[in-house]
Amino acid sequence: MHRVGPQVAKLLAESLVAGAPINVQFMVKDSKKYTATGGWGFAQFTNGKAEGEAVHKTCFSCHEPASDWHTSSSHRS
Repeated sequence: MHRVGPQVAKLLAESLVAGAPINVQFMVKDSKKYTATGGWGFAQFTNGKAEGEAVHKTCFSCHEPASDWHTSSSHRS
């Protein structure tokens, strides 16, 4: 086994290492495809599996208050 000096050992002990992703979420802007949700489509994956439509329908109510910020971005469609 390779030994490391005390400074390296301290850095390693204080470091955080990301594990496998548990929950990944996406928002996609397409004003023609997602008219019912202000032009935003949503996707969520939990433990690598796509969530169903019931979960996606809950996204817009939380994101709607921020829609003014989103639609003023340079990524509008």
